[in-house]
Amino acid sequence: RFDTRSAVSNFSREWGTTVSVGYSGARSAANGLVGQPVSVPGNSMFSTAEVYWRPPQFLNSTSTTFDVYGRLTSTLRSGTDVTGAQVVQNPCGGTVDVAETRTRGASGLPSTTGAVGARYTPSTATNLTFGLERQFLLGKASRSGALNPGPDDLRCQLNNQASAVNYESSRGTGGWQAYMLYGFYEGTALRLDATNWFTTEGYLQAGYTLLDTPARFSVRNTAGDQLADGNGKVKRGQAFAASEMRMGRSFLTSYSDRLVVFPHLTLSADWYSTRNRVSGAPVAGFNTFDLAGNGRTWSVGAGPGVNFRYWLQGDRYSAQRARFDWSVQYRASLAGEAGRAKGLFMNLAYSY
Repeated sequence: RFDTRSAVSNFSREWGTTVSVGYSGARSAANGLVGQPVSVPGNSMFSTAEVYWRPPQFLNSTSTTFDVYGRLTSTLRSGTDVTGAQVVQNPCGGTVDVAETRTRGASGLPSTTGAVGARYTPSTATNLTFGLERQFLLGKASRSGALNPGPDDLRCQLNNQASAVNYESSRGTGGWQAYMLYGFYEGTALRLDATNWFTTEGYLQAGYTLLDTPARFSVRNTAGDQLADGNGKVKRGQAFAASEMRMGRSFLTSYSDRLVVFPHLTLSADWYSTRNRVSGAPVAGFNTFDLAGNGRTWSVGAGPGVNFRYWLQGDRYSAQRARFDWSVQYRASLAGEAGRAKGLFMNLAYSY
C-alpha cells in the first residue's frame, strides 16, 4: 500500500519548490537543483530558492519528466580569504614585498542572481537530464566591480597611474547555461518494511556557461578621479564538471518512523576551465585583454558525513511529498586545489 501511495505522489506531482542554505559550497546529491553552483571557494554561506512546474499534458508521463523553473541565488555570508605575506613578481619588473591581506566578497542582496530555464529527462530509468537556462545578474555586486587584468604590461601601466579599471552592467543582464546531469539513487526513499537499509546516491553534472554582456568602463585613480571611460563588453566562458557520491546505510529512528538518519562516506570532484576577457576598454593600447585567473582548475575530496531527513505531507492516498534535509560532511583533500575540497560542508534544504 505504501508503494502504491508513493507512485500516486510521483505521478500526480505538477509543481514544487526547494529552498536551501549551504555552507562552503556543499549541496545535496539528491536535491534536484541542477544548474545551480556546486562549488564555492572559501567558507561562504549561500541560499538558493527554486520553484518548478511540470505541465501535465506536455512531455510528462510515467517515464519522462519536463520542468520549467525559476531560481534565485545569493551569498548570505562571504568567507574571508587570507593572503599571507610574500614576495611576488612586479609587473613592471623585479619583485615587490606584499603584506598579509584579508578580503571578503560581496554578500546579501547585492550578490543576488536569478535564472529561468527548462530541463527534460527523456527516461526516468536512465535518469539523464538535459537543461538550458537564462541567467540574470540582479544584485549590483554581481554585475559590477574592478577588473584584474592578465597582461603584465597593462597591470604595470595601471600601477604607474595608481589606477584601476572598473565596470558596471545593467540590471538584468546575464548569460546562458547549457548542462546535463546524470543521477543515481538507491535506497533514498522512505521505507516502512525495514528499520535500516543500504543507500547510495550521487550525481555527475557537466555544462557550459556563456556571458557576453554590454558594460560601462571607467578608469579611476586612488584619489577617485576619473581618467577615462567608455562602453564595451564583458565576456565570460566556463566549462564545468562536478560530481558527488555518497554511500552508507539509512536508519529509521525510534523517535519517528518519518526521520531517517543516513551516515555515509562521500567522494566529490570538480573541474573548471575559465576564459574571461573584456573588449572596448578605455585603456591606451589595451582595448581588448584577458583577465587574470583564466585556465583550468580541479579538486577531489573525500570524508565522512551524516544526513538527517524528515518526511512530511502524507495523507491516505499519497505518500510523503515534502521533506527537510540536513547534511554535514567533513572532507579531506585528495588532489587538486585543496582550498575548495577540504573542510566542513553543510547543507539545509526544504523540498515541497
